[in-house]
Amino acid sequence: MKKVIKKYFKNKLVIALFIGGFLGLFAAFASSVEYTNSLKNPSYHALCSINPIISCGSVLGSQQGFVFGFSNSYIGMIAFSIILGVVTCLIAGAKLSNWFWKLFQVGTTFGFIFSLWLISQSLFVIKNLCVYCMVTWVAIATVFWYGLVHNLEQKNFGNNKHLEKFSKFASKHHLDILLGWYLLIFLIIVYKFWYYWKTLI
Repeated sequence: MKKVIKKYFKNKLVIALFIGGFLGLFAAFASSVEYTNSLKNPSYHALCSINPIISCGSVLGSQQGFVFGFSNSYIGMIAFSIILGVVTCLIAGAKLSNWFWKLFQVGTTFGFIFSLWLISQSLFVIKNLCVYCMVTWVAIATVFWYGLVHNLEQKNFGNNKHLEKFSKFASKHHLDILLGWYLLIFLIIVYKFWYYWKTLI
């Protein structure tokens, strides 16, 4: 059993899905707890509301936090639980079919696009940051990217010269590209709220 676990945890896909799934589930659960506490007590001060910019309460209770009529955190708890379920299957030795990975990519792509919209809303409409939301941004980007890299490596989207070149580049620089994405979002946050950050220096 230990040998199997060690084997699969050397696999970048398993590692990425585990980290992304765990972080995402934690963030979704924590944000749902915070929102529930605010419903019980209107004067409740969210633990993740640290300053005028990082204010979870204003983000979690916003209209954007209820896109489908209920808290987005519920979607997160379901989605990231499924991802951890996939990790469990992989560690157990399951060989998932190509159609599953294509479907998995569709789901994670939707999640990633949804997170992009939420990022834009948080930065430019609500103009506040939520710690748990930012953890979710990291989680879904990680899951989406490594699912895509896996599908490219397995040639699940077909095979042509351009796709093969991108696949080789993505496989070689998979971590660099992901860290670059994190850095881009970080720089946007710094730039957008620099008027406040500079007062802390």
